[in-house]
Parts: sequence; C-alpha cells; structure tokens
Amino acid sequence: MPIKNELLAQEVGEFTEAEQIFKAPKMYGVVIDNQEVLKHMEENLSGKIIPAAINKSGEFKGSSSVFTIKQFNLVFNYIEKLIKKHFDFIEDGDFRPIPLKFNDYDVCKTCEYRSICGFEEDDEKRAKEYIPEEEFWNALMVE
Repeated sequence: MPIKNELLAQEVGEFTEAEQIFKAPKMYGVVIDNQEVLKHMEENLSGKIIPAAINKSGEFKGSSSVFTIKQFNLVFNYIEKLIKKHFDFIEDGDFRPIPLKFNDYDVCKTCEYRSICGFEEDDEKRAKEYIPEEEFWNALMVE
C-alpha cells in the first residue's frame, strides 16, 4: 500500500497520520529490487517502513533486504518443493519430530510444543550451518 502525501497530512487524534505510520513496526522480510515499484510503497526509500533503503548515489544500502526476480523465483520454487516433500511425509504417516539445530542454537530449548512433541534429547536433529550468501544462491540453482 503506498504511503500518499495527502494521507500524511490528515490529523488522527493528537498525532498526524505520518507520525502514526512511522510509529508502527517496520515491515520485515524481502522486497523486489525494483526502485520504481518500491517508491510506490515508500516514496523516499529511507527504510523507515519497508526493509530497503537507498544511499546518496541511488543504490540500495547494504542493510536492504532485496531480491531480484530470479532470486524470488529460486526461493519460491525451493519452498514449493519443500512443501510437496512434507505433504508426502504426511501422506506416508511420517510425523517424526526432527528439529533443527542451527550452529549452536538448539530450537527445542525455546519451542512451545516441547512438552507434547515427544522429542527426546538424544534423538536425531537436523544440523544446519551458516553458509555464505553466494553459496546459498548456487545451492538453490542446483535444486
């Protein structure tokens, strides 16, 4: 939804619409790397509302979360394959909990389903390590 200047001028209680918008939590996630599209969401691309900002030279800042169309398609296709794979597990009656252990972070320690999932401390965990961004994209291209 674009943030329009005429909306920003409206008074809402003791705050203007702009003040209320900027007090709201910032959007998280990833956006397309097309500045023309993003300017319809946040006119000056300052990164206050969307997870992308441009620097003085007009390029995306390093902190921006942007994907190209090709990257969006790679991620979408990978997620689609994962969903199909897990539907197959469900159809086969395979409901084993195999939680993720990422680097040294054990997701079981903070899981709200821990008391009912039946997972035991000695059971198998899926170990994942951080991989550099380039390696990540190369792996998705192979999938």
